[in-house]
Amino acid sequence: MLSRSFSKEYKMKKLLLITFSLFLLDPFFSVSGAEPKYPVSAIPKELLENAKAVIRISEMSFEINSVAHATLKNHYAITILNENAIDDSYLVQFYDKFSRVSGLSATVYDKNGKKVRKIPAGEIIDHSAVSGFSLYEDNRVKFIDPKYRTVPFTIEYSYTIDYNGLLSYPGWFPNHDFDVSVEETSLDIMVPNGITFRYYEQNLPCKVSITNTGSGQIYSWKASHLKVLRREPLCPPFSQYAPQLFTAPDNFKIAGFEGNATTWENFGKWIGELNQNRNILPEETRLQLTGMVEKAETETEKIEILYDYLQNNTRYVSIQIGIGGWQPFEAETVNRLKYGDCKALTNYMKSMLDVIGIKSYYTLVRAGERAPLMKKDFPSNQFNHAFLCVPIEKDTLWLECTSQHVPCGYLGTFTDDRDVLLITDEGGKVVHTPVYTAEQNQQWCRGYVKLEDNGNGIARMNNIYKGIYYDDMSGMMLGDDQDKKKRLYDRIDIPSFKIDHYEHEQVKERIPAIKEKLDISLANYATLMGNRIIVPLNLFNKMDPLPRYRDERKSDIYIRHAIVEIDTIEYEIPAGYQIENIPEANAITNEFGEYRFEVIREGNKIIYIRYFQLNKGEYSPAKFSEFESFIESVMVFDDTKAVLVKG
Repeated sequence: MLSRSFSKEYKMKKLLLITFSLFLLDPFFSVSGAEPKYPVSAIPKELLENAKAVIRISEMSFEINSVAHATLKNHYAITILNENAIDDSYLVQFYDKFSRVSGLSATVYDKNGKKVRKIPAGEIIDHSAVSGFSLYEDNRVKFIDPKYRTVPFTIEYSYTIDYNGLLSYPGWFPNHDFDVSVEETSLDIMVPNGITFRYYEQNLPCKVSITNTGSGQIYSWKASHLKVLRREPLCPPFSQYAPQLFTAPDNFKIAGFEGNATTWENFGKWIGELNQNRNILPEETRLQLTGMVEKAETETEKIEILYDYLQNNTRYVSIQIGIGGWQPFEAETVNRLKYGDCKALTNYMKSMLDVIGIKSYYTLVRAGERAPLMKKDFPSNQFNHAFLCVPIEKDTLWLECTSQHVPCGYLGTFTDDRDVLLITDEGGKVVHTPVYTAEQNQQWCRGYVKLEDNGNGIARMNNIYKGIYYDDMSGMMLGDDQDKKKRLYDRIDIPSFKIDHYEHEQVKERIPAIKEKLDISLANYATLMGNRIIVPLNLFNKMDPLPRYRDERKSDIYIRHAIVEIDTIEYEIPAGYQIENIPEANAITNEFGEYRFEVIREGNKIIYIRYFQLNKGEYSPAKFSEFESFIESVMVFDDTKAVLVKG
């Protein structure tokens, strides 16, 4: 893990729901006599509207003592209004050998503001943050579940963190999640004379206030009465439009390593220094690698050979120990142990390419399909993953070194279409990863359906899933038979069917694909009406409706990937029936995409052809009704039917 930013407190909640076994504790008793605190009745009505939780107060102060030492104090209370916000009542606080958590307290209040209980020290779980994923680990987490489920209720937390080594400064996220409103929130950063830092304000309802104290400055941000941000259909990632503040040191020091982050070039130099002289491989291995590629005719072929060797001879494990959060294992260690984290495996692949004379660049990225975008004009530690960039003649290969299955050169939704930081000999350099086009993100469904006169039928499908559709389907290649069948039954949207046979084949190309063959028995697929049979023509790929949301649209329409879907389904009609009616062809084209279908008679067969393209882009909220109309029209056309008559 490269990033140990303070925002991880919110990013890991869902993972910890799996990691920890949670249970309810009852009964509870109220403590009488105390003055009510945080009664729900005191929350302004407008902050309750559409809210699952309300932050009653959030006070955070960060006192910088030197480039390597600082103290963070955090006090906040949050009222949980319904069951959807129970996970917001948990405390999830990470720490490691460079940080120490103290003074942790937690108190529960009922809806009337009466104190229910103070969480005893024995209920504070102190747990490895990466157990089950790591062989070497320093990262730990303190976790509290209030074990109170009578909503609404309030949980109040306070704690202190002392830092002995700094690479990142805290962020401030007033609305930390969708559907959470805020009464009062603030951040104070105390900076002594001689220390400089930077901040980046994004969509904040307030600006910084700076107070000179003689010995330094206090930078303050305060906000109040913030209404909820709602999760709208096809909205951008929360991090893209929520109010947020990012801070970063100019100069930093951790584990004895000093650096400067005022420019990407400088930050990249620091990473380069951490990686220096960690690419040495034994002579025996160097000879082996040279021999492996001696018959290869192109650089691409050589890279593919070594990447295949990496995938077949190493495995991913998380390594979180000391400076190992940022510095990779030596290549020789990975070569000997056959495992490593993203940094170590990337450095190992780079080292193997060095042996055969191919230049490559260790690269830092904020990975994840909906990960926050890199802030290009705010050099800082924004990364959680490392991978490899290999420029070759007239092309560039990007290598995901932690996967044993991803084809050489394919990034997928994990790291595609975003700014990343190359670590070059001169320092850091920002570049952009590939953007996959509609032609590369395609799904083809070609099927044959033999209908029976009782409405049943059999279907044989030959499907291809390419590009981001490959990402969605790649799990089919990894599970056992039971898991694969479950995935198929969950994915196929046909009222009543049975899978008789299936096959999957992976096509390992730069833009990979999965080929799928299915034999399916259909029960009551067509509807009998007297001497007629009504046949739905879109067997496999109907458009899903958008979630119903009738408030005024606030966020942009966010379509991250362009896609194309092509369906061709051939229906053989039952003996004794003829085609009475088929729908006329239709088409829609607009800025969001294109849709068309046609139905062809061919003897005793009906051929249904469907084409759907969705364009990548961000569109203003004012266009949402137009986009919704487009999707609804597609849904109507996808429900088209043919009529057969006995005669």
